[in-house]
Amino acid sequence: MTASKRLYIAYISYYIIVYLILKGSLLENAPELAKEWHKTKNNSLLPSEVTSGSHISVWWICSKCGFEWKAKISDRAKGNKCPSCAKRIRIETRISNKIINKGSLQDYSSVIASE
Repeated sequence: MTASKRLYIAYISYYIIVYLILKGSLLENAPELAKEWHKTKNNSLLPSEVTSGSHISVWWICSKCGFEWKAKISDRAKGNKCPSCAKRIRIETRISNKIINKGSLQDYSSVIASE
């Protein structure tokens, strides 16, 4: 490795450390979100090494359903949740709205009503 490459790596490392100190890491700023960080699929990258505003995509694992997906850290920090849970909630909401409008679960779906 050339001297200029070593200097560049040292500069970037210094910049990242200073930035993390000033902004705070994801682990510090959003500990609940950091708990959903996928420990094996993100290689050696840790929640303590990124900020909540980072635009890189990493792997997450839902603490409720166990679904694994890739999303930007900044999107998750803004409130984006597990896509699997979000889909389930949308379906449940549609079903409950139809029940309210029609008056009966059996009117909506005899299969669901039998369960």
